[in-house]
Amino acid sequence: MVKQFYKVLKKFNSQKDYDVKVSPQYATCLSMLKVGQKINQKDFAAEFGYEFTRKKTQKAREEAVYHAFMLGRKYEIL
Repeated sequence: MVKQFYKVLKKFNSQKDYDVKVSPQYATCLSMLKVGQKINQKDFAAEFGYEFTRKKTQKAREEAVYHAFMLGRKYEIL
């Protein structure tokens, strides 16, 4: 299976007023991204998932990253 990679286009600004409220969990996830970074959801969840979710399972961490990345694509961060 081919992995999908995302490139970070700009820094997430937690102070900016987006059209919907961004939960603290997703905001933390998006704020960890660095401009120019090329990342994969699964690898990012495995490496940093413990920092923005209390859930212990890898699947729960991947779900959180998936939703945060959806918002990141919507706001043109990724």
